[in-house]
Amino acid sequence: MQQISLRFLNRAQVEGLLPTADELVRVIELGLHAHGSGETVLPPKAHLVLDHLVNGHFNILPGYVGPIGCAGVKVIGDYVDNWRRQLPSEVALLTLYDPETGVPFCLMEATSLTWQRTGAVTCVGAKPAAVSLRRSWRAV
Repeated sequence: MQQISLRFLNRAQVEGLLPTADELVRVIELGLHAHGSGETVLPPKAHLVLDHLVNGHFNILPGYVGPIGCAGVKVIGDYVDNWRRQLPSEVALLTLYDPETGVPFCLMEATSLTWQRTGAVTCVGAKPAAVSLRRSWRAV
């Protein structure tokens, strides 16, 4: 039987692999294009709601991105009171899988990755408005 190898990336390793801001925005644009082209599978996220017990919950986000041939599941703990413990309010873990076999190949700390993605999506969404504003300012 073939051995399964699982790589673990801690936060520092993940941050060391992140692209530049411009490259990140481009990657997000490509991902959004793939989604619009039907090359992704993004079911609704699930929630493990514990708010009534601990003022926190988990968001579970599964997905598949065809152009890179990868499936994954990100779990984000969203705990509002974490600041009292000097922890971020959101802490994330991402697992990546081979979609042809279901075999996991990577487990990574994804807190800063989540923040970076959120910012990049906002940037991509704002780009058309920024271009339009720039054109109207030049006309003045």
